[in-house]
Amino acid sequence: MNYSNTTTIEDINSSIFLIMLPSIILVSILMPIGVFGNATALYIYGFRFQKLPVHIFLISLAAFDMIGCFFGIPLEIVGSCYPVMYPNRILCKLEKFLIFYSSITSAITLFVIAVERYNIVCRHDKQQLSVRQAKITAVIIGFLSIVIAFFGAVFFDKLAIPISPNLVVEVCMFKPAYEKFFQTYFLIYLIIDLIILIIMLLLYYRIWKAAKKHANYIVSLNLNNMNEHHQNLTAYKKIRQTNKILICITFLFAFSFIPSLIFTVAYPQSDVKLTEVMESLRQLGYRMWYFNGALNPIVYGLLNSRFRQIFLTCLQK
Repeated sequence: MNYSNTTTIEDINSSIFLIMLPSIILVSILMPIGVFGNATALYIYGFRFQKLPVHIFLISLAAFDMIGCFFGIPLEIVGSCYPVMYPNRILCKLEKFLIFYSSITSAITLFVIAVERYNIVCRHDKQQLSVRQAKITAVIIGFLSIVIAFFGAVFFDKLAIPISPNLVVEVCMFKPAYEKFFQTYFLIYLIIDLIILIIMLLLYYRIWKAAKKHANYIVSLNLNNMNEHHQNLTAYKKIRQTNKILICITFLFAFSFIPSLIFTVAYPQSDVKLTEVMESLRQLGYRMWYFNGALNPIVYGLLNSRFRQIFLTCLQK
């Protein structure tokens, strides 16, 4: 692109800002939804629900998502508003670290939840995870993800790039010297996410089959004790409701993360020059992972009747 002698960095930043505007609007809407929703999930699952391993994992998931919504999105907005006038090197690394951390913790936590549900439904005669073990697992996920996210953030820095004899842009991007490592990192991340997704879908399919078999068994029982029959049916309904919530969260995970990673891995390898509209759509695709952190609590609220009841009770006080 050619620039005239009167073109300033502010002019270039303004033109790119207009391309980024749809993305800025999207994440600006998702931020308050995610902060409020995850805060609600933390309170309800933390203080109003019985402490079960699955609830411990949902609390940790809400906490990890809160980090992305409360800290990651504001830094994302700063980067989108100043795409070629990035203000600070530390903010650049911190933004990428928080993005990686929130997405990695969500992926691992969802996988652990799927395994825990599988053990509860399909291997109920085996030793189950205790609440204490669930807490320890959540802490391990948190610290392990710090290490993984750190390696991703290392590739990024605030760079001064001359684009003409008298114009230098300052951008937050991966260092050219680490381009191969950067691509390999995200390719591995994409492959791992796809493997996790496939395993989760297989586990939930097995869970669905086992739950359906259990339901048919309950219906076929000729119990004289109606109270016992009601208790069995109630227990099954609770398991089915929990599984439905977690399956929906898994599909939200796939919808949010997989397109973002595909864009990240595939586009730098392409020499296709995009129009402004297509570039805006691509930037939206990069940020689809924010749907996961912001909308997870809405899935809890829509599909969990007790969660809805407690939430409405809190609003009426």
